[in-house]
Amino acid sequence: MILVTDENIPRQLVEALTEAGEVVIWIRRVCPGISDEAVLDMVAERRAVLVTQDKGFGRRAERGEFPPDCGLVLIRLPIGPDTESCATVARIIATVPDRRGGLIVVDDGGTRRREFGRPR
Repeated sequence: MILVTDENIPRQLVEALTEAGEVVIWIRRVCPGISDEAVLDMVAERRAVLVTQDKGFGRRAERGEFPPDCGLVLIRLPIGPDTESCATVARIIATVPDRRGGLIVVDDGGTRRREFGRPR
């Protein structure tokens, strides 16, 4: 499974995800400044999971704008450049068994998942 990490994800988290064995495409490295629509196109083309801190993508998922064979991980925790917080978030993401087909919110309460197309 491919993770596409948004521009707002710190390098340290990208590195922690890679070290955990994830295949990661970091928007900031491969095509900085692209539109949200281009990010969604990239995710759809690769049947990937988008990792972001941008709540706008969460709203898009609620409106049904994510393909069902993709996924969204919305991080609602403060993550800075320190490697410890990034390693913790990477471990949390790694514990989610099925990241496709839904919105996964990572916050101080842990994780919660909602399938795409299902009301709150």
